Amino acid sequence: MKTSVVLEIDNWLARELVGRGAALPMQADRSDFAELASSRIRFHGIALALVETRVGLDGWPAALRETTVDEAQMQALWEETHRRTLVSMFDRLAENDIRTAAMKGTALAYSIYANPAWRRRGDTDLLVSEDRLDDARSVLQALGFRLLKPPHGLLFQESWYFDTGIGFEHVVDLHWRVLDSPRLQTVLQVDDVLHHSIPLTRLHPVARAVDPVRALVQGAFNQREHSLFGYGVEGKAKPEGDRLIWAMDYWYLCRAMDEHHWQRLVQLADQHKIAELISSVLKTAQALCADCVPLVALAQLDSRRSGNVMAYLSKTSRRRRFASDLAACKGAGEKVSFIARLALPDDDHLRATFPEAKKWPTFALRLRWLARTISRHVKPYSS
Repeated sequence: MKTSVVLEIDNWLARELVGRGAALPMQADRSDFAELASSRIRFHGIALALVETRVGLDGWPAALRETTVDEAQMQALWEETHRRTLVSMFDRLAENDIRTAAMKGTALAYSIYANPAWRRRGDTDLLVSEDRLDDARSVLQALGFRLLKPPHGLLFQESWYFDTGIGFEHVVDLHWRVLDSPRLQTVLQVDDVLHHSIPLTRLHPVARAVDPVRALVQGAFNQREHSLFGYGVEGKAKPEGDRLIWAMDYWYLCRAMDEHHWQRLVQLADQHKIAELISSVLKTAQALCADCVPLVALAQLDSRRSGNVMAYLSKTSRRRRFASDLAACKGAGEKVSFIARLALPDDDHLRATFPEAKKWPTFALRLRWLARTISRHVKPYSS
């Protein structure tokens, strides 16, 4: 839970972000105010947006103004080097006729933000159909990316790293499912997302991105997951789900949506019984821009019921999430594969999990892992 100091700083930053010219918080006379506010700016990912919205940051304490400007400059430089890396990647993908769609931060940066560098992020999420996954991997490898072995439990994506040699390391998260949870995959499926993807020509002539409706739904899912399990900033997971950069995403997505988009969003929310979640993120956007959401659409969403997906997004229990994901898998083959990938981690993960037993034979470590997994999933209130 946020402290009153953090809440006051966040509210001040939100007003500054939309150019309302807010007075400094009452907490500004604290000796650690600049440090606290700078930390919140980094958490929200809004340094460059603030600098360009509040030109000069007039009235800010000198120390906070200096750190925010420095952060903004680094953010802009990172964006330019990241863009060049992505252009080379899309050149190669086009040469090999590999259809992809950018998702989340990069998709939004180059589709709804006037300045893509405003949309701070740490990587680019790229969706590819599973039948072209190996081809996409070959492209990244040929460009000098190196694969980082995914942590156990991450089933449908992997991270590829590229060292620019000038202090920046760029990451492409390659996905062959839109989301990592089989339960959530019932809402956003690969073929559907690729089919409805939109041109992303501000980034590259052949680049494509998730369309506004599905981008909003995916953002809502990710935000809910982060609110439950934390969002990593500066090496620490903060259990918060209200970053201001996400509120800006929803606001700008709303601006990009026409009547057809709103109708489709309500239909999708009704079909999968996720209206409660969609309504909540739209109200987040309204906090920045009161008239960005059509009242008719909001009223329709507020009248809908919730279902299995919302129940999943309300759970932190490993056992209950596992049961829901397993039930969402199609057919015996998918169910067996899902269980096997969760139950049988590789040797490196086993030895990292049980460092005191790292000299044990692999079969003994696997037995120990299975025993622990079974114990966790049979407990009534496993977390």
